[in-house]
Amino acid sequence: MKKNEKKMVLFSLILLISILFSVISILKDKSQSYQISSLPKVMILNIAGTIKFDTAEIILAQIEKISEDPSIVGVIIKIDSPGGTVGASQEIYSALLELRKQNKKVVVSMGDIAASGGYYIASASEVIVANPGTLTGSIGVIISSINFKDLLDKIGVKAVSITSGAMKDVLSPYRNMKPEEEKYIKEMVMNTYQQFFNAVLTGRKDKITEEELKKIADGRIFTGEIAKEKGLVDVLGSLNTAKEEMKKLLSIPQVEFIYPKDAFFKSLFKEIMKEESALSLLSRLNLPVMYYYGVFQ
Repeated sequence: MKKNEKKMVLFSLILLISILFSVISILKDKSQSYQISSLPKVMILNIAGTIKFDTAEIILAQIEKISEDPSIVGVIIKIDSPGGTVGASQEIYSALLELRKQNKKVVVSMGDIAASGGYYIASASEVIVANPGTLTGSIGVIISSINFKDLLDKIGVKAVSITSGAMKDVLSPYRNMKPEEEKYIKEMVMNTYQQFFNAVLTGRKDKITEEELKKIADGRIFTGEIAKEKGLVDVLGSLNTAKEEMKKLLSIPQVEFIYPKDAFFKSLFKEIMKEESALSLLSRLNLPVMYYYGVFQ
């Protein structure tokens, strides 16, 4: 066997061992979804960042799998989001309510922030767990626009729009809003707000009254501690607390907490890419290697 071939075989063996150790280290985490177990399973899903339809599609696909899998008895939704679009928040909320109708338990664990659309989704759960310092609430709706009319007048620029109807260029940044347009937008905002308000009442029935909710559903945010006092949060604690609350709901002392399958592979690649020994070995062997280097956030 030639010298270079021996080096290649040696490198391959070391790389294989490295990958095996990475797999073993991941499998040590009992919450990973690839362990074989006869225990009832609870899926843990993450909602992070701005909620929009590309976010919703991923979450909805996972919720559908949960719905179809009889071995999964519940889901914990980890939320770390300042909110997002109305439609996307409503779709996830409705999907979680459907899971509850199938007698699958739903618990929310709040991170740094779970406000506005994040709270909309959270209100579909049976138990909301928040850290004492979590920022949550912000029950409300906003439409924003920037008006450049005064600036354009100063520099002598005039905008022209040809529309098919009187309301087609409502919220145009090139002119002031007309009173009838402001009334129209306000009505639309309040209609959407009422949907939000009703959703919270439906999701948290028997936990907060309509009168109590009216007093605080004005867009203000709360810490997790204050939100609990106001009836928007059930329990203070971390993800581990949410896991314990799930066990209480299920009346089961032991369950297997799992993640979506793609989370396994993302963790695997992260571990492999951390293996500096393989990279340093390449430089020592002086072998020509080309990389596609992927980083998973």
